[in-house]
Amino acid sequence: MSEMAAALFVMFDKQIENSKKKTLSPEELDSEIDKFLKNFPFENLSEDDKEAFCRLARNKITVSIEPGVTLVDANTSNPWVGDTWKKLEKKRYYWNSYRFLLRTMGRSSAEVSEIDSKTDEILDCCGNPGNVSTEWHKRGLVIGEVQSGKTALFTGLISKAADAGYKVIVVLTGTIEKLRKQTQSRLDHDFVGTSSKKGEKFEDGVRKYREYNGAPVSLTSYESDFKESAQSSRNFQLNSLKDPVLLVVKKNKTVLSQLNTWLSGKNRKEGGVGIPETLLIVDDEADNASINTNTGDTPTAINSQIRKLLSLFRNSTYVGFTATPFANVFIDPDQQDLFPSDFISCMGVPSIYFSVYKMLDTNSEETENNKYASALQEISIPETEKYIPFKHKKSLVPTLPPSLKEAIRQFFIVNVIRDLRGNKTSHRSMLINVSRFTSVQGRLKEAVAEYVGDLKDIIQSYAMSLDGESEPEIRNLKDTFDNFRCKEFDWKTIKENLFSSTSEIKCYVVNQKNSNTLDYDANKKDGLRAIVIGGLALSRGYTLEGLCVSYLYRTTAYYDTLMQMGRWFGYRIGYEDLCRIWMPQETMSYYEQIARATTELRDDINRMISDGSTPQDFGLKVRESPDALLITCRNKMKNSAEFTVLSSFNAYYVETPTIEKRNFDNNLAYAQHLIEKISCDSSAYLYKKEENRYLYRDVPKEFVAEFISNFKTNEQDLLLRHFDDNENGLANFILNNDIQKLQTWDVLIWGVKNKEKIVCDFGNNVAVGAMRRSIRNLETWNNQNIFQSARGRIGGVEIECFPLDKKEVKSLKDDLPHSSDSSKKEEGFRLAIRYKRERPLLVLMPVVPQEPKADVETEDRQLISREPILTYAISFCGFDEKGRNGLISDKNRTKYKVNKVWLANLRQEEINDSDGDEDEEV
Repeated sequence: MSEMAAALFVMFDKQIENSKKKTLSPEELDSEIDKFLKNFPFENLSEDDKEAFCRLARNKITVSIEPGVTLVDANTSNPWVGDTWKKLEKKRYYWNSYRFLLRTMGRSSAEVSEIDSKTDEILDCCGNPGNVSTEWHKRGLVIGEVQSGKTALFTGLISKAADAGYKVIVVLTGTIEKLRKQTQSRLDHDFVGTSSKKGEKFEDGVRKYREYNGAPVSLTSYESDFKESAQSSRNFQLNSLKDPVLLVVKKNKTVLSQLNTWLSGKNRKEGGVGIPETLLIVDDEADNASINTNTGDTPTAINSQIRKLLSLFRNSTYVGFTATPFANVFIDPDQQDLFPSDFISCMGVPSIYFSVYKMLDTNSEETENNKYASALQEISIPETEKYIPFKHKKSLVPTLPPSLKEAIRQFFIVNVIRDLRGNKTSHRSMLINVSRFTSVQGRLKEAVAEYVGDLKDIIQSYAMSLDGESEPEIRNLKDTFDNFRCKEFDWKTIKENLFSSTSEIKCYVVNQKNSNTLDYDANKKDGLRAIVIGGLALSRGYTLEGLCVSYLYRTTAYYDTLMQMGRWFGYRIGYEDLCRIWMPQETMSYYEQIARATTELRDDINRMISDGSTPQDFGLKVRESPDALLITCRNKMKNSAEFTVLSSFNAYYVETPTIEKRNFDNNLAYAQHLIEKISCDSSAYLYKKEENRYLYRDVPKEFVAEFISNFKTNEQDLLLRHFDDNENGLANFILNNDIQKLQTWDVLIWGVKNKEKIVCDFGNNVAVGAMRRSIRNLETWNNQNIFQSARGRIGGVEIECFPLDKKEVKSLKDDLPHSSDSSKKEEGFRLAIRYKRERPLLVLMPVVPQEPKADVETEDRQLISREPILTYAISFCGFDEKGRNGLISDKNRTKYKVNKVWLANLRQEEINDSDGDEDEEV
């Protein structure tokens, strides 16, 4: 985005804000833009700047923000911020200057207002630096989406904390120096006001808008993390400083130990009394390295040093920021640790944020008018395995698979289109993450650079020649462009600009061992065009500016790891329709599973606020979710051959999207047996019947448990399968629990009318038409004899609605909180349905497989079998987990016990690698 476009937008946004027009239709917005440009005849306004301004305005003026929520412990909460701001009146130097900076950087008034209100809300939960008559120690957690603006929010929080009187502000970054440098540079610009990088001077930093001449004293710099020796030579104490002190520190035991030693020696009072100045710790990526994962009494080194740092001060506040909070709420609240006992806050999410939910919308059958419809691109593992084995040694010499070459060509085309749209000086990046080994990343960089160089040479030589398309790579580039379905420009225009737009593309490796420097700031005048290869360093907090194309050929079912790999989440204003994300189909299904879990997590916070619950109650609930098996197994299994998880299925949904062919007949037979038993039972009855739908009510739980126990599902359905030690967790839970609402069930048979007239017969005069479902890929069906649903889910929201009447369903829809992401809104709706229903629901769903969905415009895919395949879903209603005796007993929990090797194989973890760890990133 050009500076001129940003300046125009700020003026225009202010004009709209002053007009009091809360909402504008697209037509009204275009009219306002035309008026603005006519009334302000700007001199030397280029067409590129004008187009960039119009695009920015159309994307940001209509932004809506899903409100955030905060769960607090009412016993420890003592709001103070409102009174403090009244006393300070206009003397809020740090916040006011940061607010002005945000506006000049192109943030809309709605976005700045949200940061303002949210930081007040968070600061209110922190300790009051104006009241230190008694000792206090606060612990909190802020949950945001990956790359959703957490840094902007905690910079606002730091600014307000400095205004309120916090003296020492420590920002803990990740474990990687590149990430620390990135955070230091951001805070230099947005909080300190001067650059700590040699030879760099800010022209537009926050100091430009500061009324007060002072600035925070930064004890770290872009060039250097905290060093005790450097600070000792300065020989000052905290109480001698007028301005706040800032430290941007890596989560490294040596660095933290030096900081603690310096603070103790220079500032702690005699007799061991705590340091009197107030401390705020902002822990970015708080689920990474900060958590104590040791099982004994001795905490991990980094966790121990963070706790020691907090204990040095008489008054301290710790605020963790993360997009993957699962590990944080697993901290033992009874220990003197980092459990967020005082508050847990969720950030608001603007509608312009590219989220996991928008990504999942691209799998929807309703792709019309969906700007993300083509975002997801599948990597075929069987095809790619020939070039880069999914599991490999550090000695691998990779070659480029066809899908990676296509992704690189997409990046070339995106660069051309973005230039033609007037974004010539904006950064744009491509991410490649295929290996955890730094040596493999280095060799892959060489292969990618060679292909990029060949493409540039071919473009220069052939793109504009009369017979240019006789060259295969030029034809490939044309095919790549055609697949974008870009209506703005034709191929002739693209060809004319190919060389100028791609000649500056460069390749980089980002990890702990490379010597290349990926520096966006040093290239901000012309914009960097970077293809970035890496692994862990790109999977935890590192921002790739203008990320357009992502190629992720790795997978894990662990929520935190997978979400952090998704660096494509964020703000893609003006080029969201050009973004491409490559990954295996299985990884896509894991993201859908994570989306469901995180939506429920946020909705649980809302529900607990209404119930007057505390953060400790929330931590307990997350720990007992069935998802805990995936969230915690790495740490829980670290020192043991086996481990056990006790789970609750309160308002939980699970189904069987993967079935082996050899089990088709068995599973249908047990479904027929279930319907036979229901028909003969004196208490169960047919409650509701529609065409191809049968709903039975008051079905004994024993019938359901027997069906679940005998149904043969895939080993990847972790919660449903039979384990090697014959513990059948879910079936046993259904059978043995004494929770009142779970004693009888609804059983729904769900079908559709299909043109092929394929019917699934359940016996007892019950038959329904089978639903069509696309499979993931033909290789799995043909070679492994496995049916896998393409979306990782069979049943839609209407299935869970069926037991309710239409008025109840409408009321639930009307009460839903606003969300711009349809997938997220659907998950919230489904959860509300489960809490509304009075009984758990078993759904039997016959399907027939059809070809994978290869193209968003191709809807009529061929069936690959006419044999119905039975799948099922379980939708638990919301229930009180206490049994009839008022206590929570083991019979009201589900026990799973699995061995380490089995679980590691299932999750594709590379344990006990014969190469050892010397090349693994740390």
